[in-house]
Amino acid sequence: EKGKPEETDVTALVTEIVEEIVPRTFHVDMFDLPVMFAERLKLEQVFTNLISNAVKYTQQEEGYIIVSAKELPDCYEFSVKDNGIGIDPEYHEKIFEIFQTLREKNEKESTGIGLAIIKKIIEDQHCTIRVNSTPGAGSEFIFTWPRINII
Repeated sequence: EKGKPEETDVTALVTEIVEEIVPRTFHVDMFDLPVMFAERLKLEQVFTNLISNAVKYTQQEEGYIIVSAKELPDCYEFSVKDNGIGIDPEYHEKIFEIFQTLREKNEKESTGIGLAIIKKIIEDQHCTIRVNSTPGAGSEFIFTWPRINII
């Protein structure tokens, strides 16, 4: 079932998510986020997951998250970047597999909508997600989302 694309102000969307789930000790910057036509709920699920992961894996008081976008010919490329613990390259593919978490199975924080579901939402849009990360130097999740032109 495809939702109907609606005009979505991505700055407002991300701001709402940040107010709900990001601790006050964090600094969040947003750059170049578009107003676009999108299935708002699905885009919201993706950002909520990526931002909550950024919070979960950033231990220091000086948590810093940057959410930004680039306009490409047929899509937008979004980035959610943090200064958290980072992810070892050997796990970069694995983290998108179903129920894969790098934490202990019984830790309640690992519940909720996982990266595998996010990846499926994005692939259903014929788009992609990838991660750039170095242990100790934070993570950046980069995903694309369709540009829909409404006449």
